[in-house]
Amino acid sequence: MRKSLKVLLRKNKLAMDSSEFNAQIAFSGNADMNYIVDRMQEEGMSVNRETALEIISHFQRKSAELVVSGFEVNTGLVNMHPLIKGPIHRHEWNPKINWIDVSVFPGRVLYKAINETMVEIISESNENTGETDPAAESPTLHGNASNYINSLLNAKETPACGIAFRTWLCKS
Repeated sequence: MRKSLKVLLRKNKLAMDSSEFNAQIAFSGNADMNYIVDRMQEEGMSVNRETALEIISHFQRKSAELVVSGFEVNTGLVNMHPLIKGPIHRHEWNPKINWIDVSVFPGRVLYKAINETMVEIISESNENTGETDPAAESPTLHGNASNYINSLLNAKETPACGIAFRTWLCKS
């Protein structure tokens, strides 16, 4: 099954090019663990619903326990590792300014799903009213979502940061 991510376009008011838009995701709804297990059952999952929910819940608890114990946890879907936030003064932990956080990055399963996803532009959104413009091209299917990132990295007309950007900005 080919995955498709639907987006609305909004004019980029900060861009000099009037044909530049920002994409806003047209969300399809919320999917909690029960919803996901129900979809898995529809696809013919071999274990019963209660067993699947118990296994997933146990997996989540164990993953959380490991990551806050100092492990880098790779679930395939995401990679997680613990971080300490806030400065440590006088070698003492202060819960008012220090906390444990977890850094989460996509794993190989999520990256694969991203690479297999098509972006479907469904319409242009009027920023003032929030309504969509039916006159906008709709729907337009664009290739692999990761192609956009590559096009940004390879853009020749966009000035580089630092001195080159200052030179371009100030024309000096």
